[in-house]
Amino acid sequence: MKLHVLILAISSIVLAGCSSIEQSSLSAPISSLANPIENSFKSIADSIYYDFDPTTVISKEYRVADGGSFRPMNYDEVVDFAKNAPEAGDTYLDENGNILNIFMKFDGYFRDGYSGKVVIYEAHLTLWENGVFTAKVTDEETTRRGVWYNELSLDSTRGLKLVYPKLKTVVSGSSQTLSEVICSIPDNSTYDFEGRLPFETKNKEDEIQINGYYYSPEVGFYLDDHGITNFKLARLERDIANAWDPYLVLKNLRTLLLDDKSYEVVKYEIDDIETPGTKTVRVKYKNYSFDKTITVEE
Repeated sequence: MKLHVLILAISSIVLAGCSSIEQSSLSAPISSLANPIENSFKSIADSIYYDFDPTTVISKEYRVADGGSFRPMNYDEVVDFAKNAPEAGDTYLDENGNILNIFMKFDGYFRDGYSGKVVIYEAHLTLWENGVFTAKVTDEETTRRGVWYNELSLDSTRGLKLVYPKLKTVVSGSSQTLSEVICSIPDNSTYDFEGRLPFETKNKEDEIQINGYYYSPEVGFYLDDHGITNFKLARLERDIANAWDPYLVLKNLRTLLLDDKSYEVVKYEIDDIETPGTKTVRVKYKNYSFDKTITVEE
């Protein structure tokens, strides 16, 4: 038996904004460029060799069985097919020692409050070209491993489905069944797919909103401040997060909105939030960091 993979080309849209750009952790932001993404990141993107096109990969929701009939993979087949997938962040080698390319990546965040505490749960998924995916979720001891399909059933319906062994939880117990997550194409989003991944928080089952994109290497971080640099002292930190839009920049010069309004994915650090005046905001995301100047009024 083998997983069928066909070829399909889908175009993607490159978005561009205008404000502050971080090319690396050592550079300063650049403002008021006609095309800040093209002007500031193209040389970095061109210096990275990467020629894999993930939009050409198709994984069908069936495997070839004896006699030429078709059927979805069952529980044991999913477990066996995905068992060699690496931990999150590791390189995935096929049976011949070749590095497998990444098809898509998904990230998601969930804000949960209990006993006066706020906890941010994160989910990070990697989908490889061979039809396998892994998911790492906050507080889960093991990495989830399963299969993905972007051509569903025999009628060639387009979409994206994640299938993995159902988790053993204190809520649902344990059973040898498969869980499915159906991802759809979002409206008005910089991402290619969105879905809701089940998980568990403090003896309660819930879902994390996950956003996915056709993979291209990350080359930088871009912050669109929309020209807003004056703020009131009250609710200063929250108003900054609401006013500014942070983006991840990929090698293909796409920008992905990091919607961190509630999850604090991007940090905005201010030394003094008690008095008005001219302030410096340290903007931080992963290994990127730069300063912006703002004016704070009573």
